[in-house]
Amino acid sequence: MSSSLKKYTPYLLFTFAVLLYLNTINHGYVLDDFSVIKENFVVKSGTEGISTIFKTPYRYGYGFQTGSLFRPIPLSIFALEWQLFPDQPWFAHLINILLYGFATVVLYQLVSKWANAAIALITALLFIAHPLHTEVVANIKSLDEILSFLLLLLILKFYHSYHHSKDKKQLWLAIALFFAAMLTKESSITFIAVIPTTLYFFENVSLKKALSSVSLFLIPLIPYFIMRQNALGALTSNSPVAAIDNLLVGINDVSELIATKFYLVGLYLYKLVLPLNLSSDYSIQHLSAIKVSNPLFLISLVVVILLIILTVKQFKKRSLIGFGLLFFAITFSISTNLLFTIGTHFGERLLFIPSVGFCLIIAYFINKLISSNKLKPIGITICVGILLAYSGKTISRNQAWESDLVLYSTDIKTVPNSARINYSLGLEIMKEKAVKAVNETDRVNYFVESEGYLKRATEIYPAYSDAFGNLGLLKYRTKDFATAERYYLKAIELNPKNAIVLSNLGAIYFEMKQYEAARNTYSRALAANPNMADANANMGATLATLGQLQGSIPYFTKAIELNPTNVQNYYFLGITYQNLGNPAKAKEYMDLYNGMK
Repeated sequence: MSSSLKKYTPYLLFTFAVLLYLNTINHGYVLDDFSVIKENFVVKSGTEGISTIFKTPYRYGYGFQTGSLFRPIPLSIFALEWQLFPDQPWFAHLINILLYGFATVVLYQLVSKWANAAIALITALLFIAHPLHTEVVANIKSLDEILSFLLLLLILKFYHSYHHSKDKKQLWLAIALFFAAMLTKESSITFIAVIPTTLYFFENVSLKKALSSVSLFLIPLIPYFIMRQNALGALTSNSPVAAIDNLLVGINDVSELIATKFYLVGLYLYKLVLPLNLSSDYSIQHLSAIKVSNPLFLISLVVVILLIILTVKQFKKRSLIGFGLLFFAITFSISTNLLFTIGTHFGERLLFIPSVGFCLIIAYFINKLISSNKLKPIGITICVGILLAYSGKTISRNQAWESDLVLYSTDIKTVPNSARINYSLGLEIMKEKAVKAVNETDRVNYFVESEGYLKRATEIYPAYSDAFGNLGLLKYRTKDFATAERYYLKAIELNPKNAIVLSNLGAIYFEMKQYEAARNTYSRALAANPNMADANANMGATLATLGQLQGSIPYFTKAIELNPTNVQNYYFLGITYQNLGNPAKAKEYMDLYNGMK
């Protein structure tokens, strides 16, 4: 590579990454963006909420008091984004794209220290273009993936500088970044194994010395676990993983469990190489348990064993192939479900950082071809072909992430037997089409279409409480209260702590003027989730209707605290104070109501 081209390579890589994802800039909030940003009252309080973010679980602001996730840094960035550009997802998408571009530049610079410029360039290009990354870059919430990746690269870069210069500032900066990485995403703890791996492979350091040299990186674990303990109340979550999230928890046969785990690992490897049919979800029954006699298990097992053998052999040679394999294994280990069960059995985003190892290995072999005069045309053809195919798929897949409705409508074609995709599509059709329809005929047709997908979800997964709950909501909106109640009770039978369904059931009793039943049901909803804004507001309205005006005030106040943008709660609180004979307080809230409506 000429010196002039090498000089401009970082700018070209950055531009390539930005252009590849530029068609996501005007997309809205999708998937977890709602619980993490759009409907998260702590994040929406802007910079004022940052102190709370560092003291509470990841989704505290969405109404959950507990959880196993603690990621204050990305949440703080979302809060800052909301402060600067409230409810404007384009800005958050722009930040994701720019950080992705910057991370790929750092990746190129880092690989340039480990291998020649051609391998570094091909690695970066393959990583940028890989379609599996669309879920990460196009989905705002996955800033945590991008940021943790960038921090890993910077850690390795600064530690590499320290190893050569012995400048302690570089070392302490790398340690500080490792601490930040853990506060960005829990899986960043695997980075502590990546650091000595790079020393062993690229600095000719013995394994023993490489391992001992990173002992100082254990220091940040102490404050991290203290902060995590304080925020979550425990180092790990006691909440069981649902079968809809991870099919492995529903498998009782040990042989089936082992077979399914290896099958899933094999599927990850397949998607990594051939990212053809992508989806935002792979839940029951698109993927299901398999037996040890299934060829997919046997193929996956053989591939895994061969990769382990190859890794061991290449480890001894300290080859780039060995590093790529080991990098993949280390960063992917925590997501495989082989060591322990996580919150999902399959997710494309989980291959984001591990895919660096894959890109390194492919780049190595392409470089071998390009370095040969006879095989150079073949190498260039393969490289360009992969990049064009990957880029085309990435640009196309980005379009699916425009909105929840577009995403689910796209993915249902790929995973028609996914319980969650059927449920999610049915819910979106009800919210975005049926409820908003102007024409009554269209409205009825959309409700029928929505009901079809929701029922299909319950057929696929009969224990799907949320699906039954939203069938109840659909029937409530079509004024079929008797059927709605039946669906709600079924949902509660499956999950007695389903706060949303309990609150919705309370709304039926309120509509039917069964106020005592409504109050009891709202009490159950708030016992399940005290931070549910709608349940608090509905309890306030029920108590006020029952004549318990003073008792309704704390609930209306809590509802406003949880969702300050709902103007109706200011009105209800103002009317309540007026009826209590407190005109000053009544005026205070009525003024707020009039100013916001």
